[in-house]
Amino acid sequence: NPSELFFYTRNGFGFRLEAGENLADTKKSGKKLVKVSKGDALCGVEMADKKLLVLGSKEDYVISVLLSEIPLLGGAAKGVILQKLPKEDELVVAAVVDKQDKIEVLLDKGKSKEIPVSSLTIGARAKRGLKIVKRNLPVIGRLRG
Repeated sequence: NPSELFFYTRNGFGFRLEAGENLADTKKSGKKLVKVSKGDALCGVEMADKKLLVLGSKEDYVISVLLSEIPLLGGAAKGVILQKLPKEDELVVAAVVDKQDKIEVLLDKGKSKEIPVSSLTIGARAKRGLKIVKRNLPVIGRLRG
């Protein structure tokens, strides 16, 4: 739905939010849309305009879930567990995609890896995912996709 936004945090939490009403009535000081736990941080916001969500962690684990599995909430919230992450790992990539899309992730040392979404199994949220890079090059961001 093009009027929905998807929010995600470093510790792997997230939710969808209806953009219209929630962003319309803001005050001079702004409006709180995300409740972030101590030690966590908002990583990003994406338009929720496609069917799938691909999540990637710094330790090279990727999971693909249906965006409809992520709850649509009515206001400021912590959200649900998107990807189960151990303490030493963090969520660094989230992309709202379709099955035919490709995602290019930026790895440490200037390297990158292209991942066809069709090669990923669609699973349930709150799982660890599959390791996508065998050389222990941490994922540091998303280039495109």
